[in-house]
Amino acid sequence: MSTDHEAPEVGTDHEAPEVGTDESVDATGVNRRWLSLLVAVLFVGSAGAMASAYWWMYRPDQLTDAAAQQQALEAAQQGTT
Repeated sequence: MSTDHEAPEVGTDHEAPEVGTDESVDATGVNRRWLSLLVAVLFVGSAGAMASAYWWMYRPDQLTDAAAQQQALEAAQQGTT
């Protein structure tokens, strides 16, 4: 048996189709990076806003002791009679 078969040449008759230009791929990648960065900044900013609202508004209300709560209750009872 002889092996004088020639392998067909692949891709010599035509060029490969263009998938996309480098500019469109780069622009899409850059836009996705900016979008990801924007989402991350907004997430960190909203977490900071929630933490500051807790620290400055909600937390002082929780720091009252039992004596202060009792005084407020007595004042409210005297004010209603």
